[in-house]
Amino acid sequence: MIKGSESGRLSITELAERLSLAPHSVTELVDRAEEIGLVQRADDRADRRVARVKLAPEGTKRLDRALIALRPERHALFELLGDVYEQAQRLQP
Repeated sequence: MIKGSESGRLSITELAERLSLAPHSVTELVDRAEEIGLVQRADDRADRRVARVKLAPEGTKRLDRALIALRPERHALFELLGDVYEQAQRLQP
């Protein structure tokens, strides 16, 4: 979610909304990810009460490795979705 965001930084509230989780649950997840060096908190430039979460260099490295490792699964999913789309198109009048 963080990497896919426009700014590369999301607040806890934004992360909670995108993940459909309670903010306190996201806070716990971010705390754990921060402890192991995957994310960093940064002050929001516009609102000092808000902290933005961004990927740390180690988080970016691990995400990139995961994306490479899961490439075959993504391709299989895209093929399946393409097949479903084609079937749906045939059902339309």
